[in-house]
Amino acid sequence: MLREAGTLFENAAARMPNDYFVNTERFVHLLRMTQIELAMDNCEVAFDKLATLEGLAAENARRYPDEYDAALMPVSAASILSRAYRCLGRMDEAYAVLQNLMPTLDSLRESHPSHKSELLEYTVFLRQSMSEIMQIRSGYAASTGDLLKAVDAGREWLSIEDSNMKARTSVRLALRGLAIAYYESGDYENARSWYDEYFAFRNKYWPDSRPTWDRFVQRAISQFRTGEFVPAEATLLKYEQVMRGKHDSNSTEQTLASHQKSIEFLQDLYQAWGKPEEASKWAQKLMD
Repeated sequence: MLREAGTLFENAAARMPNDYFVNTERFVHLLRMTQIELAMDNCEVAFDKLATLEGLAAENARRYPDEYDAALMPVSAASILSRAYRCLGRMDEAYAVLQNLMPTLDSLRESHPSHKSELLEYTVFLRQSMSEIMQIRSGYAASTGDLLKAVDAGREWLSIEDSNMKARTSVRLALRGLAIAYYESGDYENARSWYDEYFAFRNKYWPDSRPTWDRFVQRAISQFRTGEFVPAEATLLKYEQVMRGKHDSNSTEQTLASHQKSIEFLQDLYQAWGKPEEASKWAQKLMD
């Protein structure tokens, strides 16, 4: 049925080459077909469709310069092209496509100010995609630049639509990703700073929910690695208590490993704090 629809749009475009509706639907249909192939990991098949998709996008943008949907088509096509490159394992090209797309998004925000929020949403999403590519290609430290820009774009979007839940969630995820990236790369100073922003943001917009323990623990480790021992101690003592309770109520290899890890965190804390007796006490617990 999808192939029959494609043929229908091709025939309609041949008869009505300047019809905006026909050309738009033709592009959207091919875009969806390509997305389906990527979802099925048919990377080569999807990639083969992209030359046609990009050609349609460029042609529609040229034909209908005042139509926002047409102006956005090259952005959609490029986003799918980057996904296809990732599917093929060609990370450098996947990143370059999105990097080259950023000036286009900046220009569209100027030429279509009524769609600024949507374009900022695109920017946040694509910057996060770029950070994922950099993380795969070069590690966590390399991903922070794009995440910083994702946070900036998300905050600008939120300044326009503060009540927009998608905007709030985008900023929260970008802040979390940035804190994790700095933590995993060993930059505890920046990890602590961005975790503070992440928790403050969560508390503002989601005061009745809490993140997973991983977030609390990573912030605590970042704190004591940068000399903030007291708040780190409170968090890690509570974490050990929770992990001990879970192991006591359901003794498995996983709960044992989690409890032992919580003890190791406390041992590391007290060693860094210059409290060898406390560190030894917790080290002994690992032997019990």
